[in-house]
Parts: sequence; structure tokens; C-alpha cells
Amino acid sequence: MKLDVMNKTLPFWNPFSAFAMGIVMIAVLRMQGLYKQYKQASKLKSENVHITISDVAITYRAETHELKFLWPYFKFYRLNGTLIIIAKDITNKNTLVIDRNEINEDEFKFLQSLLFDKKILNRK
Repeated sequence: MKLDVMNKTLPFWNPFSAFAMGIVMIAVLRMQGLYKQYKQASKLKSENVHITISDVAITYRAETHELKFLWPYFKFYRLNGTLIIIAKDITNKNTLVIDRNEINEDEFKFLQSLLFDKKILNRK
């Protein structure tokens, strides 16, 4: 296949076009990976989730997963309305978001005492 540009016939498959096609393929594969991560995350949110808070860790239990986050893993927390955002860094990848409605009142008060009174994490 030939491409006419400014009255010159150029071959379509030159090194630049091969490089560009490679970049496009990498982008497509990356988008597929992100879509799979999104599907898995939405599946986790739809399952029955139970969060347990202790002095040592926060345990996140779903039907198929159980994750235990020790307090030293996190560096800071942030309040946003009814959400408590506990994070390792500023990326969303290392963040735990707890809605006030996801835990009972006693656990919420215990979490408040850990964060506000004992100051186990810095507030940002």
C-alpha cells in the first residue's frame, strides 16, 4: 500500500508507522488491563463486605477476599463528608475509603479515637 503526500509516493510501512502502531497496540493492551481492574473492583464493591477495625489493623472481608491492612502501612488520613480516606501516599492505588454507613457506630467511634485522640496517622 502506498501513500501519496505532496505529490510523492511514500510506502505506508516505514519505521515511523511501525513504531506508531506499536504504541497504539501498547495503549490498547493497557486499556484492557485497566478495564479488567475496574471490573474486579466493582465486583468487590457489590459483594457483602465486612470491615473490622482494631488497634493493630483494619480487616476488609468480602465473600471471596480478605485483606488485612496494618496501621504502619498507612501514612495519613483525610476526612471528606461521611468518608474517611486512609492512605499510604497520594495515589488512589494505595488508599482505603471507609464510608460511615459501612461500619457500625461503635467501630466508627473507635476509628475516630484511633485517628483523632491517639493520632496514629497524620491528618492531611
